Amino acid sequence: MPCLENKYEDNEGAVICNANQFIGCSGYNCTHSLTLGENVGNTGWGKYRAYAVSNTLVAGFTEYGGPVRFLYTTNLTIAGLFLRNEAIVKQDEVDSNMGMVASGVNGAKFGQFDDILPLEDGVKPNIGFGRTFRTANTVGTVITDFTNPISGQVYTIIIGDSNTSIRTSETIQLSGSIVKETGSSVILRYQDGIYYEIGRSMSKDWGTQLHATDESLELGDSGLVDLLQASTDKPRTTTIVNPELHNAYLTVINRSTNGEITPPDFNQNQFIVPDDLSMDSLDWGQARITNWVYVSALGKYVLSGWRITKYY
Repeated sequence: MPCLENKYEDNEGAVICNANQFIGCSGYNCTHSLTLGENVGNTGWGKYRAYAVSNTLVAGFTEYGGPVRFLYTTNLTIAGLFLRNEAIVKQDEVDSNMGMVASGVNGAKFGQFDDILPLEDGVKPNIGFGRTFRTANTVGTVITDFTNPISGQVYTIIIGDSNTSIRTSETIQLSGSIVKETGSSVILRYQDGIYYEIGRSMSKDWGTQLHATDESLELGDSGLVDLLQASTDKPRTTTIVNPELHNAYLTVINRSTNGEITPPDFNQNQFIVPDDLSMDSLDWGQARITNWVYVSALGKYVLSGWRITKYY
């Protein structure tokens, strides 16, 4: 069982575990065929501190009995690895494998490396471990860079929430417009300090149905809102959550679920409402449809058209 560890009191440079190679090796009927590093932090009942095993090459390695473990490494290169058992490979508070590159891995699962991983919150998240990530920001977040990339690697970023967008910046070169909306994704190749877009997919807009009494409207991935209102309701001013992160085009349908209604006002901090927009009452079976365009320079929606129509 080959095992490389890097631990020595509290001095990272005291034991150098760097630039080792495992080429054409095999592990049979072992507890662990190959172990690199030890869990992050103190070890040996606090007598030692673990540090990363750095710049290791594993090539043409066959694991046939005893899972491979990569516990604490930096810049580990895998070039040909057969696994009979699922490998122990992850990135968390216990294990760390920043800068890992892996190719030619087959057989069992290569730990969490090829999973869809949660992307760190914030405008400059860490992508040092893994290749596919999903966002989960809870507040408006514009990603303009990433940390710990690997040159030549391809990364897929999936938008998993309605708060995150990815924009062109000094280090991100998108071939199209901003990437946003739940379910959209972008593929980036990192090269010479720049993330270049090489592909994307955008989510479809099936519309969403909300209620005029809602304090604010969470559009999700939709650019069409069917805004329901009953004759007995006291509607709120139409307010959009994070309008800058949604479609440039927004359609709002105001209609009654029963009886006569008066459509609510639009939040004038978000909408430029012309004087000739009808605010007249609507009978059941009538709808007012307004079409808006979000102008980023103004930070507001501008009305592009409206009409009164039938929906029944």
